[in-house]
Order: sequence, then structure tokens, then C-alpha cells
Amino acid sequence: MGRSSKASTLQEEEAEVPRELLPWLSVGGPSPGGEWAMVCPDPKHNDHDPSASLNLEKGVWCCFGCDRTSSIEELILEIKRRGLKPPSARPNISGSALVMDVEPEVVEEFVRALKKNGAAVERIVALRGVTKKTLSMFQIGWDTSQKAYSIPIYNVDGELLNIRFYDPTPGNRRKIWSVAGHGSAVLYPIHVIDDSKRILVCEGEWDALLANQHGLPAVTRTGAAKVWSDDWSKMLKGKEVVICHDMDTAGQEANKKIYDSVRRFVDNVRIVKLPYPVTADHGKDITDYLYHDKGAIDLFFGDHERPQVVSVLDSLAGMVGKTLQMEVTVTGRVTTTHLVPRKILMSCDGNYDKCDMCSMGSAHGGVVTIPPHDPIVLDFMGRSKDQRDSMVKAYTGIPMKCPRVEISAEEQFPVEELFCRPSIEQDSAVYGTYVNRKIVVVDRHSDMPNSTIQVVGGVFPSPKDGKNEFMAWEAKPTITSIDNFHMDAEMRERLDVFSSQDPMGKCMEIAEDLSDNVTEIYGRNVMHVFMDLVMHSALAFPFGNRIEHRGWIDGIIVGDTRTGKSEAALRLIEHYGLGQFVSCESATFAGVVGGLEQMGGKEWVVRWGVIPLNDRRAVVLDEVSGLRPEQIGQMSSIRSSGVAQLTKIQSESTPARTRLLWLGNPRPQPGRLANTLDQFSHGVMALLPLIGTAEDVARFDMAMCVRNDEVSSEVINAVRRSRAPHVYEAEMCHDLLRWVWTRTDRDVVWRAGAEEAAMAAATALGAKYVPAPPLVQAANARIKIARIAVAFAARTFSTDKSGLKIVVTKTHVQAAVDFLHMIYDAPAFGYLTMSRMARQEEITDDSVEDTGFELNPPTLALMNKQGGFTLDQFTIATGFDISQARGVLSYMVGLGFVASTDNGFGCTEPGFRWIRDRLERS
Repeated sequence: MGRSSKASTLQEEEAEVPRELLPWLSVGGPSPGGEWAMVCPDPKHNDHDPSASLNLEKGVWCCFGCDRTSSIEELILEIKRRGLKPPSARPNISGSALVMDVEPEVVEEFVRALKKNGAAVERIVALRGVTKKTLSMFQIGWDTSQKAYSIPIYNVDGELLNIRFYDPTPGNRRKIWSVAGHGSAVLYPIHVIDDSKRILVCEGEWDALLANQHGLPAVTRTGAAKVWSDDWSKMLKGKEVVICHDMDTAGQEANKKIYDSVRRFVDNVRIVKLPYPVTADHGKDITDYLYHDKGAIDLFFGDHERPQVVSVLDSLAGMVGKTLQMEVTVTGRVTTTHLVPRKILMSCDGNYDKCDMCSMGSAHGGVVTIPPHDPIVLDFMGRSKDQRDSMVKAYTGIPMKCPRVEISAEEQFPVEELFCRPSIEQDSAVYGTYVNRKIVVVDRHSDMPNSTIQVVGGVFPSPKDGKNEFMAWEAKPTITSIDNFHMDAEMRERLDVFSSQDPMGKCMEIAEDLSDNVTEIYGRNVMHVFMDLVMHSALAFPFGNRIEHRGWIDGIIVGDTRTGKSEAALRLIEHYGLGQFVSCESATFAGVVGGLEQMGGKEWVVRWGVIPLNDRRAVVLDEVSGLRPEQIGQMSSIRSSGVAQLTKIQSESTPARTRLLWLGNPRPQPGRLANTLDQFSHGVMALLPLIGTAEDVARFDMAMCVRNDEVSSEVINAVRRSRAPHVYEAEMCHDLLRWVWTRTDRDVVWRAGAEEAAMAAATALGAKYVPAPPLVQAANARIKIARIAVAFAARTFSTDKSGLKIVVTKTHVQAAVDFLHMIYDAPAFGYLTMSRMARQEEITDDSVEDTGFELNPPTLALMNKQGGFTLDQFTIATGFDISQARGVLSYMVGLGFVASTDNGFGCTEPGFRWIRDRLERS
């Protein structure tokens, strides 16, 4: 049988293994295919015999016992972080994996051994229901030394990959195991895929063999129930796929996992559940159904009515009674959930003069089960028990006036009323007003608002008013573009075009390409980079000793009209095919965030706006001045926590982890008609009047200003201009953004020294810029730098060998700091200039006097009023001309003594203290 010896190069092979992992690897060395058998490091698994496999060339490991897989780098980090202790001695392979040559001659020897062992043949035939023909066809054998059945595993080219061994009464050893170093999970029997248009995906080799014996082309995989690869899903393209696993918890979870993967590549896929209850472990399987219970095979590939696919926007008037399917995004729901009868118990004594006319006859009772697709469900909603009892009598044929029958609901359906719009996946870049269709969902509790679901149902006239209602009896989450990203070698190679050791230079290069070839907004590359960083920010990431759950960037660009802010942002999200653009001038606050309203003075309906509907995505809020400062203040919670909350009669909340890019013109100041940056001595001063409060300004991770005069008319109006080559086309930009948006906090890795660099940079920023306005504050500057650094890493596809991680280095931190200097030091923004002016003077009671002007008592009295004052009032009181007055006020804003208000200006608490001190002295 050819037991193999240790390779002479074993020491060289072990030298290639990371030292942190060597104690977990078997002493036998890797297989010819490069697979190392290893014990699982997770102590919860309590793995003594190797049930895991490690592949150095691919940089991945997987455990077939506990259904885990990740990169080798991630495994090493987990071992260090959790302080996992290696086994006292490196494992020898015995019992669960066998050291032997995987050769066709070995398979043939096992086959001959089984044919000679009549008892072993009869045993497996009786136990698993397979015929001798099936055993022969699939080369099932018998290993006399192990007293186990053998199952050879081949690849698509017919090459022998592995031999699996099966012991139906294993005792202290595993029930099924592989040859050492050959345990990587593969599909079995794989030749079925090429031979069939229909494929049944099931659990376990014996179920697959029995299904094939019954004419059902079936495959399984040589691993645990939940082990599945997207590569296998790709192999099923063009097939009709049915997924059917054991009726236990692990099997049903596997159904869902495999369905979610396969449906990304296969149009016709469904889950079939066996007619048994779900148990925690050891649930009944296909062998029970086909062999023990003689179940019909048409359960798997019988004729199934395929629903007609429609949209929320379609008129459904002519579709009454048809089975319809829609993909929708849930925008809200009626807060009241109905319970309607599902299983109705009826009993009577049979002592009524019309019993001979009753449908129950002499049975004296019965049970009626209402199917979820029955229109009577609509009639049951909102009815009293007496009304429902009358409906049941009419439904079952019991005389309406029968006083003897007792009716009770033994089981009930939950029924919810949802409001839905077209799927956000089908939406355009510009957010508009959409049809919100009410859908009655039967037998499903509380779909998460702002989730995208697929519903199957039908249109029925409402029994209350005759209007058509859509009633859904199937509703399940659907996979969106930010759920189904798959990284493979081809994708990784394509995205490498974004990679660079100079992240700032690469972002500027991308900005120039997109400026010239997509947005056609010229001379504003920094603005394009700003927008890109917001769009490519991560959802969450580790930082320090905690997870920063608000990893996304909240950024604002304030500027003059006709500077290209809106056009650039809109064309970028159209180019990326992701994100939504909403004008705050035309949208209501409820349309942006959400609102509660009452239907007919009775039930409350919660409807969510564009920000929560784009959870985990990005929204451009244009024309921010269309929102009042108090409305922006109401968005404080959603911006800081990523949760939208509505409170009226009751409280409702939903995730709103949305990247926000705010665009707006300055609000006109008192005495000024134009909404331009010329109103302010420094552009940064436009933030507070626009946003409203210092606290809300502080929530921005970064801000910048754009002025009309920054780009010369020659650049804007050039007829012949040299364009950058168009490298960063729409599809690759779309794929990169999906990669970023599907990364979790576990997928962000900080290289050595990067976090420390962010901490140090925060201290330096705090020393350079004043905290008024509070864009740079000692308390949170490090987090803002970290968010921007992660965004630079994501935008430039900084990743590991697997292509699954965002890798942040000191270079990305430096790029984040350099970018903040670039936008904050720019003349249009003037944050550095204002900070220098504020720090030049010690803020004492003589600060203002030392600047060359003096405030007279009438001016001090005017400023001391709680109600504030206007620019005109200040000009008259001081005797200054308008430009002098504006300059003095701007300077006092920089000192933190005065703040802009809706009605003009008002003193801050330090300003009041300074004025009162001056008044007392005068």
C-alpha cells in the first residue's frame, strides 16, 4: 500500500513556515500539493488530530471541523492577540488522517478488498441504501487495516486527489477522514457537473451517491456542512441548482450560506427542505427521505411555478391572482403588527337542527389551516374575534347562525405592513421622489428598515375598500452589490492599477484622470481627492486598543457658486455606479433622515430618508443651506453614532452608517446679499453660520473651501486642452469601491508604527490650528487622521497577498496629515492664517485694543445684549465704515469672542467676560 517516508528536504520545507505556526503543523511535512495538515489553534475546537490544512503558496488556512478559513497573516495575528498556546508536542497524523500514497493502484486494491468482503458489502448496502452497482461505479472500497470504507476523490480532469475513509461506527475516532496533506475540500463527485443541466447540492458523500443512484445529479463537498467556495458556485453557471442539506441547525445554515453564494452566479437556484423538523444536531437527511421513507424525487426537481418578475413602479391592476416577484428596499413600516389565525380549531356537540347542512357534518369539529397565500388573511387584519369567527364560518361552510360551534385559533400568523420603494440596487444616482408601495407581509417578523428584500406574492382586492393590495407570502433578504464582492486572482490583478507607494501622488493622478475624462471640472484636483476620500472611507477599523465603529468620513466643501462642486460629485458617483446625490433644497428633512406620521388618526408609520436607506453606502448632500441649522442639529446623533432615531409617540431606530459628503454655498450674512466666501476674511469662518453650532462643525472629519477666482478663466475656457489618459474606467472604479465597502473592522490592518504616527500627528495638528472652529481638537484629532489614513490606504488598494485586507502604513498616515495641511493652509480656507492671528496675541483684556482699534462704551453695551446684534448696529455704534466693522468682527470671531448667528452676531461666554470686564473698568 506504499506508506510514504519523510522527505529529505523536510528541514528546508519547515524553514519556510512562519515560526508562530510550526508547533501546530504535523511532523510529516507537506503533501506533494503543498498542503500541511495541522491541528486547529482555536481552543473551542479542542482539536487533537489534525482537522485543518495550511497552504503556504496560497497564503490561506482552513479548518474543516469548525468551518473557519482566513489568511495565514490573520491567523498569526489572532494567535498573538488571544495568546493561544501551542500543543505540547507537534501532532502526529493518526486516526483522523492517514499517511499513504494517493495512487490509482491503492484505490484498486481497496476495491478488490471490498468485493472479497461480502459482510462489508451487505452492511453498507443495508445502512446507506446504495446498490452494488453504485459501489462499483464510484469505486467504493475497503481498507482492511483501518476497517473503513474508502471513497476516491477525483478532480475535473479525472486525476486522483484524495482518498476519504468512512467508519459508520467510529467509536473514539472520527467518522470520516482523509489522507494526510490531501484534505482540501473539493466537490464530489465532480464529473456530475459537466454531465448534467440540473445539480442537487447536498450534504455528505453517501447522500450524494444515493441521490445519483436515484437519477438526481448531486454533488457534495469533502468538508463540513458550511464549507463552501465561490469558485464552486461559478462552476454551476447555467445550471438549475437545488440546495438540500440535513434538517439540523448546521445543515439549514449551510443551505443559506450556499444559496447566497450560488445565486450571485446562477439565475435558477432554490432551497428545498426535507419534510422533517429541524433539530439541533443529527437531523434527518436525504438518505432518510429517499431510502428509509421512500420519498418522491420530484420534491427536488418537480415543476415549480416561476413567479413573474415585476417592479414597484409597475401597474399591477391586470395581474390579480398571478404569482409575482419584486425586489424592493424597505423604507418604513406600520408600527403595529397583526396576528391572524393560521391553524383554526372548531368543535361542537352536533346538537343543532342544521347540522346536516354543515361542512363538518357528524365530525363534531375539525381543524382548518389557512395557507399564507390565501386572500382571507387580508380580511382577518384589524378584525375583532366575533368578526373573524363569522369569516371562518363562511370560509368553512358552517351555518352563520350556528350557536354550537366554538372557534379558536391554535396557531397564528404575524402580519406586517411594510412600505417599499424600488431596490436601491436599481436606483439612479440622483435621489428623487419614488412610489412607495405598501406590501402586506405574511408570516415574517420585522424586516429591518432600509434592507433590500425579495418578495413573492400576489395582488388581491382589499376586502375593506376594494383597492388592490400586494400580499407577500415569501420575503427574504437579497444580496446587494456591497454584499457579494468576490476577490480572486483576476480581480486582484485588475485592482493593482490603483496601488502605489506614494498614496498622495496616486490620488492626485487619479483625480487628474477623472477631472479630464469624467467630471470635466478642471483645475480642482484637490477637491476631487477630497470627494474620493469620503467615498472610499472604511466602515470601521481597529485603532489603539478598541474598534472605531464610526470609520466612515463626514466631509464638507463650502464654496462659491459655479465652482463645480455639485457637477463633480454627481459625475463621480455616476462613474462609480454607487452612491446617491440629493439636493437639500428640494428634499424635506423627512426625505433626508426620516419621519413618523399617523395614518387616519390611528396607526403610526415610520418612513426612513435617504441617509438611512443608504446604510453602508455614500450620500452627497448638495445645497446644504437648504437645511436650517436646527435641522442639521437634529442630525447630530445619526452623524456621530451611525444610527437614525425617530421619537414621537414611540421610538424607532435603524442603522445609518453612511458616508456623507456635504456641499454648500455660504449662508448670506447680515447686510450682505451674495452667498459668497467674500463675506468672510477667512473661508473657514463660513462653516459656523452654515452649520449652526460648534458641536456640529466638530463632527466633520475634514473641510475645505473653493473660490471662483482659484481657477483661471483660461483653464476653464480652453478649447484645446491636453487630457490625461483615461486609465481609471468605470468598471474598475466600481469594483474598487465595492471592495472598500465590503471590508469590515477585521479587514483593516495597521502596520508597525502607523498608529503611533497618527497619535504624534494629532499633537502636532493641535499645536498648529486653533480649536475655533473646532475642526482640529486634541480630544479627537487622532481619530480623524486615522479615518483619512485608512481612506488613503483603501483608495490606493493597499492590501496583502490575499487581497482581502486594507493595510495602513505610516505613509498613509503622512498622506492624511499632508492632505489636511493642503486644504487647511489653502488661502481659500485660511485656517492656518486665522490660527496664526489668534496665537499672535495673548487673549487678555487688552487683546482687541492692541490691534489698533478701540471699542467705545456704546459698542460694548450693544455687544453685551443677550439677543445679539447685527452688522449695521455694530457699524453705527463703533463709527467704523462697513469694511472696518466687518474686519473687527472677523478678528473677534477668530479670537472666540464672537460667533455668527441666524440674526447676525452674538458674544460667546469668553466674549461676555471680556466685555463685562471692560465695562467695569470704564
